[in-house]
Amino acid sequence: YYSHNTLILSRGADKMASVFDEITFRPDEPVFQQLIGFVKAQIVSGTLRDGDEVPSRRLLAARLGINPMTVQKAYRQMEDDGYLETRPNQGSRIRLTGTMRDRIREELFRDHVQSYIQAAKSMGLDRDAAAKLVEERWNT
Repeated sequence: YYSHNTLILSRGADKMASVFDEITFRPDEPVFQQLIGFVKAQIVSGTLRDGDEVPSRRLLAARLGINPMTVQKAYRQMEDDGYLETRPNQGSRIRLTGTMRDRIREELFRDHVQSYIQAAKSMGLDRDAAAKLVEERWNT
């Protein structure tokens, strides 16, 4: 009984851990922040949903080849932000409301818009030229 249930739980945890195989870390941002951003992107895309179990801190650290304290820092921040819940002996799960998902989507979009604005300015585009590019590309 115990080994059967443990096997099922490990398969579920392994399936969720495989979601994290897509992450590629960049040297220009702290790894824990990139991990948080990745989870947010998976939430917005619908890959991670309310109630989904995420890998343990140790499992995810080993899978990604990073320090377990880095994963701990990311998980703690996500818990503080309210979209990750950890219960003793039950692991960590995504906890979302529609409002929270919308807030995360808006936050990620604002970050992308800010990056676009910075890139446009660095290339010498003014506001009208940047807006025109967005308008032209919107329906393609």
